[in-house]
Amino acid sequence: AFLGAAKESGYAVKSAMLNCCHYGVPQSRPRFICVGMAENIGRIPVFPIPGPAVTLREALRGLDEKGPELAGQAAQRYFLSERGKNFTVSPKIKNAFFNSIRTTWGKPCPTISRIMNRQIASIAHPDEPRLFSSAELGRIFSFPDSFRFCGPYQKQVEMMGNCVPPLFMKRVALSLRRVLEETDGTRCPAVSEGALIND
Repeated sequence: AFLGAAKESGYAVKSAMLNCCHYGVPQSRPRFICVGMAENIGRIPVFPIPGPAVTLREALRGLDEKGPELAGQAAQRYFLSERGKNFTVSPKIKNAFFNSIRTTWGKPCPTISRIMNRQIASIAHPDEPRLFSSAELGRIFSFPDSFRFCGPYQKQVEMMGNCVPPLFMKRVALSLRRVLEETDGTRCPAVSEGALIND
């Protein structure tokens, strides 16, 4: 319905499912992206060309900050699981089962949701029975080290879990910028890096 309405309103629209891990973000995070340009511009929107995936090891290199340790069943199941494999946690909730993952260094981190605590690991560190720290999560979401999330740990996880990684959206925006520059032969004003990581 949305795509049809956009086209009827005079926009050239393009949509695709893109995985953030191929656009500089060390996290496998598929996202449906839809972009449009006014038809009178005479150009079709394009998406950035995917590149090699960024691994968890590359992202966390040189960072030494530990997150909360796992507790209860999550801690017990962690040691029985292999890196890159799932382990099921069943807390004291009737018929409730949560799928958790012990990450691996040689691949991007799996998708991080807005729910992660010591009892329900969701995404756990590759070598230690703990969650990722706020600083580690910031890098996994492509925020620079200087960016600070406010509030308690779980609130920070929620904010990151709800976000679209900034470096991913920067790549999408730059691909549209190039189309506009090619259209009229001028260069757009330089993009301010702000809170974004440099390419």
